[in-house]
Amino acid sequence: MRFRYALGLLFAGGLVWSNGVLAEDWCQWRGPAFNGSSPETGLPASLGEEQQLWVTDLPGPGEATPAICDGLVYLSGYDEVNKILFVMQLDAATGAVRWKKTVASFQELPSRNIIASPSPVADEKGAIFMFSTGIVVRYSRDGEELWRKNLVEEYGPFAAGFSYSASPLLFDGTLYIPVLRGAQPPKESSYSGSMESYLLGLDSMTGAVRFKVDRPTDAVSDFRDSYGTPVPARIDGATQIIIYGANYITGHDPKSGKELWRNGYMDMKMSWGRISSTPVVQDQVIYCAFPMGEKFFARDLTKLAHGEDGALWVYDDDASDVPSPTIWKGYAYFLEEKRKQLVCVDMKTGELQWSGRLEKGDTFYASPTAADDKLYIVNRKGFVSVVAADPSEFRILSTRAFDENPSDSTISVADGKLFLRTAGHLYCFGK
Repeated sequence: MRFRYALGLLFAGGLVWSNGVLAEDWCQWRGPAFNGSSPETGLPASLGEEQQLWVTDLPGPGEATPAICDGLVYLSGYDEVNKILFVMQLDAATGAVRWKKTVASFQELPSRNIIASPSPVADEKGAIFMFSTGIVVRYSRDGEELWRKNLVEEYGPFAAGFSYSASPLLFDGTLYIPVLRGAQPPKESSYSGSMESYLLGLDSMTGAVRFKVDRPTDAVSDFRDSYGTPVPARIDGATQIIIYGANYITGHDPKSGKELWRNGYMDMKMSWGRISSTPVVQDQVIYCAFPMGEKFFARDLTKLAHGEDGALWVYDDDASDVPSPTIWKGYAYFLEEKRKQLVCVDMKTGELQWSGRLEKGDTFYASPTAADDKLYIVNRKGFVSVVAADPSEFRILSTRAFDENPSDSTISVADGKLFLRTAGHLYCFGK
C-alpha cells in the first residue's frame, strides 16, 4: 500500500494534515489540504483527447466529487431509470469497475438540487458515502457493507431548501457531518422532535456516535440553511473544527464537538441568505463568501476564538455563490457566477488581481481545482477550462466541450492524473 503519514507537510496550496494518506491522494472533496488544491506536478495543460487515458460509462449522474485513495476511485450517483442510489469503486489506473453497489431505492428526485450531492470520503480501508436522503454507509475496499445509518430516521428531516448537499469531513478517524437546517419540518413530514441544527461525529470505522451537539442559531428562513463542509484549523496550537453558516462561524472541539466560540458575520441586509460554499483556511485565517456570494472576506481565527473582531479585509464585489474558493501560492481564486468570471484576489489584502470571463460561460456548481500552477474548471454543461494560476494575468491555457449536462462534480487530482466526472462518464487525463 502507498500510505504514510503526512503530518506538517507543506506545499504551495497550504498545509497537508495527517490523515494517514499520501498528500497526492484526493480522499475527500476539498482535497488533501481541504482547500481545493493538490501538490501534484506534471499535469497536462489540456484535457484533450491526446491527454485522455481512459473513460468509463456511469449508470447515472451525481454532484459528488470522486475520492481517489490508494489507486482506487470511489464515487456515488443515482440511476433515474431504475430509481436507485449507487456507489462504485474503480481502478484509478485503468478505469475498470471493481464493484458497484445499490445502496437504496428512491421514489422521486428532489425538485431542487440532486439526491447524490455529498461527496464520498475514503481511506486505506474503503470509503464512506452519504446521500441527501440521510443515508450514510461505509464499504470496505472489497465492497462489503460495514455499517449504515439513516440520519433522517434518527434525527428528523434535513429541511433544507435545496436538499441536503454538505459533504462530510473525515479527520483523524472521526466523520464530521453538519446538519444546518430549517426550523420546521416539511409539511409532508410527521416528525415532531427537535429541529435544532447539529454537528454529528461518527467513528469512521464502526459508525458509532462519538457525539451529537446542537448548533443553535437566531437565523431565520433561508439564512438557516448551509451546504458547506466543516474544515479543520490550527488555533493556538490545537486543532478545531470550523463550521460556517446560519449567521455564524463556530469553532468546535474535535473530540467532543463542543462549541468553543462563535462569531457573527452578518453585517448586511439581504432578503435571502443561505450559504452554499465551503470556506478555506490557511495560516489561521478563514476565507469565506458572504451568503449568495455577495462579498468575499477574510477573518483571523485566533482573534475570533478570543472574542475579538478578527476582520482583516472584505472584497466588496460579487463573489462565489455555489462553488467554493480555491487557494494557490498566496492567492484565492473563485468563480463569480453572475458574470461567468474567474476572480483572483491577494489573500493578504483582498486586493483584486484580475477577473476574466470564461469561454462559453454557464452556471457553475463545481469548484475550481488548483494544481501545478493551473486551475481546472468545469461548468454545468461540461465545458472545461484550464487557466493559468498566475496572479499577474488571466490566461486561458485550453478549453474542451464535453456537452454533458449536468456536470457538477469538482475535478479531482491524484498520482499525476486528473479525474473529471460528467453526467454520464468518468474521464481520466494525464501526460
